[in-house]
Amino acid sequence: MIVNSTFFKSGVNNIPDNNITTRNPNVIQTESTLDDVIYYHERVLITNALKPSLWATIVANYTDGVLDEGAPVWLQKLINGEIYTYEGKEYEWKGLADAQGLIVKYIFCQYLSDDLYSYLIRGVSKLKTEASELVNVTPLYVDQWNLFIDQYQGDIECYDEYNVNFPRVFDTSYGTITDYFRSNNSGAYVDLLTYIDHYEQTNVGTYTDINKLIYQDENKMGI
Repeated sequence: MIVNSTFFKSGVNNIPDNNITTRNPNVIQTESTLDDVIYYHERVLITNALKPSLWATIVANYTDGVLDEGAPVWLQKLINGEIYTYEGKEYEWKGLADAQGLIVKYIFCQYLSDDLYSYLIRGVSKLKTEASELVNVTPLYVDQWNLFIDQYQGDIECYDEYNVNFPRVFDTSYGTITDYFRSNNSGAYVDLLTYIDHYEQTNVGTYTDINKLIYQDENKMGI
């Protein structure tokens, strides 16, 4: 759909392209292909952010994994991103199809937590292996989850107005990250919920009565 297995071929969000065993008791099919898992989590994420009818519109405008050229303008911008001006300031929305975007981060975190790893007090152990060492992926999960949070909802403590303390600069195990989300700076990237708010203000009726599910961030202890 919006993303596919090619988005997870390399880099920090690499996922092996083979059958995945899920621990989710609500999933009847316990083994799925990577594309099946991607579609499942993508649908849950977007439906909870928007609403079922808008997800249905997205699906109806995709053919063989490609967004139709005749898709509604609002959908093209939601998927591909745009640079726009709102209340005299310029912003950039990177789009749902961004290779390092929120859908990729969300699915990767679901892969870590639901499909391949069993969380233990000392860390996590990989499933379906007999001679594997105990692997602690908690820092990786937390870093990627909080990047998802930034791209999805920004700083929720100041959701109703932009945080004047941005951009934030912080160190992770993968290097220094400069976080421009929820920023007052001209040209700052915006998170999904902010973008939707901006678009609805200037195109009333596009995102009426959407869900806007809010997520919690996590610290290095996984709480």
